[in-house]
Amino acid sequence: MNDARLEELFARYYEQTATAGETAELMELVRRAPPEQLSALILKHGEALEELSPVTQPEEAAVMLEAILGQAAKQRRIYWRPLAVAAVMLGLVAASALWLLPKKQSPATGTVPAATVADIVPARERAVLLLDDSSAIGLDTLANGTVHQLGGSALTHTNGQLVYAAGSAGDAPVYNTIATGKGNFYQLVLSDGTKVWLNAASSLRFPVAFSAAERVVEVKGEAYFEVAKDAARPFRVKLADESLVEVLGTHFNINAYAENAAVRTTLLEGSVKVTRGGSYRLLKPGQQAVMKGASGITLEDGADMGQVMAWKDGYFWFENTPLRHMMAEAARWYDVEVRYEGRISEEGFSGKISREAPLSRLLQVLELAGMKVTVNGKTITIQQ
Repeated sequence: MNDARLEELFARYYEQTATAGETAELMELVRRAPPEQLSALILKHGEALEELSPVTQPEEAAVMLEAILGQAAKQRRIYWRPLAVAAVMLGLVAASALWLLPKKQSPATGTVPAATVADIVPARERAVLLLDDSSAIGLDTLANGTVHQLGGSALTHTNGQLVYAAGSAGDAPVYNTIATGKGNFYQLVLSDGTKVWLNAASSLRFPVAFSAAERVVEVKGEAYFEVAKDAARPFRVKLADESLVEVLGTHFNINAYAENAAVRTTLLEGSVKVTRGGSYRLLKPGQQAVMKGASGITLEDGADMGQVMAWKDGYFWFENTPLRHMMAEAARWYDVEVRYEGRISEEGFSGKISREAPLSRLLQVLELAGMKVTVNGKTITIQQ
């Protein structure tokens, strides 16, 4: 066995620079390699994977590799930690090689297995600015440093971010709306200095200059706020379900997608008051307010801040997440439609993967779990 050649080919394969001939050679070397050699290779390359907690015990590598190559990974609960990412790649090479085959469409349906298609790229930093007069500006069309005067405030577009300069609201406040749409995300700074990050398929309506008495914005979808402190002017976030989040200066995340069963407000720093109907709850850092259906407000302690903020930090992070929920998040990020055929299990997926990864990386996990995944344009069909 040529150890140096195996390592060289694996590195090229992981970096997606391997030719078809090199991929075929790698497949053969993997089939013939002893488990301890593959374990060492996975560990070595696993250490270089971005920011994920590495698994460093060789015996754990061997167990995971054996599980994957032995098809035990067809259980629905799949993990892709740093070691698992590398092991999944080798497992796919050795066990099926489906995603390495030439791209051939099915004559009957025009669809192809998910991992063999031209990849669907992740979301881009792009949004539409809706002005008070109903006109719209595509923010990706603005030149860097562009300045607009809006309702007494100056709006500057700098390095893909909108910054509103403080100004006077006047008698009649002027409102703008930032809308990202599916496949987009954006960041802006409001006129009071509050920073807002918008996830895909989200919107924020706000006055270009806040009044002297209060600061009120409206959110749909998901947004993270770092609110500028101003004790004289409370900062309030209105949600579509009539609930209200009120703060003075704090860091918090709101997940309020219409298709989700619950609206979740998670406090990272400071304090907030969540109001719904005639009731309210005060949150402490690490707590999450959950509003579901016609019920009131439920407080949950010990929210995993890493998981809550994964979208802003550039990751998908799932913890025993049902397939439909996982793919709903992916659909917003990659701007695709997901369809299901047959009985779909509600067992969960757990793992963490970069949001900069192409969609095929996520779909390969489903295929490894024993599902049939096909792609037709921007429509993903999942069969079980």
